[in-house]
Amino acid sequence: MNIKLLLNQASFGVSIAFLIIALLSKDVRYILIGIVLIVYSENKIKKSKK
Repeated sequence: MNIKLLLNQASFGVSIAFLIIALLSKDVRYILIGIVLIVYSENKIKKSKK
């Protein structure tokens, strides 16, 4: 098991949860931050799979 991959997948899950909360609060700034976090953690997952 790759520990870095697990950590990156966990951060991806957290950023999705953050985005859901942001969508519920309807605050545009938090929604944008959530999208950036998801893209950032997706890139980290792709890098750690290589």
